[in-house]
Amino acid sequence: MIQSHDMKKQFQKSTTATTATKKPTTAEIQKSITDAFVESIQKTGTLPWQRPWKRAEGQRGYEWVSRSRNLKGYHYKGINAMILDAFAPEIPVWGTFKQWKETPFFITKGEKGTITVLWLMFWVKQEPNGKLKYINNISEFLALSKEEQQKYEKRFKLSYDKVFHIGQINAGVEPELPENASEEEIKEREKKQAEREKKFEEFRQTWAKKFENKEKPAEIEPEAPVFFHEKAEQIVKRWDVRVRNLEQDEAYYSPSIDMITMPLKEQFFKESEYYSVLFHEGCHASGHEKRLKRDGIVNRTYFGSKDYSFEELVAEIGTAFICSELNIEKDFENSAAYVKSWVSNLQSNPDWIIRASSQAASAADWVLGWLDSENTPTEIEETEAAEIEAAEA
Repeated sequence: MIQSHDMKKQFQKSTTATTATKKPTTAEIQKSITDAFVESIQKTGTLPWQRPWKRAEGQRGYEWVSRSRNLKGYHYKGINAMILDAFAPEIPVWGTFKQWKETPFFITKGEKGTITVLWLMFWVKQEPNGKLKYINNISEFLALSKEEQQKYEKRFKLSYDKVFHIGQINAGVEPELPENASEEEIKEREKKQAEREKKFEEFRQTWAKKFENKEKPAEIEPEAPVFFHEKAEQIVKRWDVRVRNLEQDEAYYSPSIDMITMPLKEQFFKESEYYSVLFHEGCHASGHEKRLKRDGIVNRTYFGSKDYSFEELVAEIGTAFICSELNIEKDFENSAAYVKSWVSNLQSNPDWIIRASSQAASAADWVLGWLDSENTPTEIEETEAAEIEAAEA
């Protein structure tokens, strides 16, 4: 994105309430998110979930984060990380309309916001008369007695918000002066405008410094003659799925015998290529009926089917999450046919990207669960999104 320098074209801060609009349905939200992904794919020729991003320091668990932050310094996670990282801006700072309104700066007129996903939590119980009672405020729920809280079921509803990049923001302009304004008034206005511009530039530079030298994960040099990534090998050694390396040209996971088959390490040109393929198959293995019980694995599908394509999407995104966590810079070859295929799949199935990113996070969490423990990870905690997909209140 290129920052606009036309300071007269801007959104003025409204003092009136916005016109009430009909709340979008789950299907409309899913389509909006998918449209954003498809637009990114068509513009860049790459797949958004294939951008290697580095996790924020101190973050743990199944929610993977991006370089992108909001105005309060919060790192976007999961699907929102993929949406915003796809733009790869130099200064990856975003804010909602409300957040920018709280600053002295303005959204440039004509700029469109980028959709991000929200999962709104609510509680519901069935009354004696059969009617459902809803609580949408957590404070209201916590004010209930423990006994009363247990009568409610926690659910989640898909919603969205729009954010604007710092490149879509400007300093604003001082009010125009009347034609008969004095020279002193004109100079005063010019001074105030210069102060506006300076303040905005200082704001931009403050954020720019936060991202210096943080564009990519660190390069990891393979150990000759065979690749050996310590953390990756630790995971594989502790896995409860078998891995065999054969001198052949295929990599695949066999659910019936619960085994991953890989070519020899020596057949790969780069360490990152080997582990990317290995963890792709590891994501498939996570779906076994004794683990996450994912439909694409438990209910065997045939190559090219809808279920097969969805399972591949889960594994692709899951691999990106894992490589990000281990600072393995994933290598991608995006042929035009491959990218076109995913555009078609996503357009035909607008709910896929949201569902797949949630399941991919659980798959990656299972893989990485072996990193710090020799014990089998017992229960994979579901993400809020997975707990109830697109629930309608």
